[in-house]
Amino acid sequence: MTKTNDTQSYKLVTGEFSVEEARHILFSLVESKIGFHRIKNLSHKERLGTADGFSEKRAVELEQIKTELQALIDRMEASNGRLSINCDICIQALES
Repeated sequence: MTKTNDTQSYKLVTGEFSVEEARHILFSLVESKIGFHRIKNLSHKERLGTADGFSEKRAVELEQIKTELQALIDRMEASNGRLSINCDICIQALES
């Protein structure tokens, strides 16, 4: 597949948040992606009898990200801090 020049960018999350708000936003995003990859892997196993290597690997990576985010949020919670979160997504059409 090759990329085309048709790219769209969106601000998914932007702003300052309390620790609890940040926890909710970030964990919702990460846990949703972990769930997506677990279901994709399960479906692959049921249909083809083998694991989806990419989804297995990505779920592990996302679990690590979740652990790191938890540590960051715990540190910020201890200092009663606020967090600035900026999350853009870029979507680019691919040619087959």
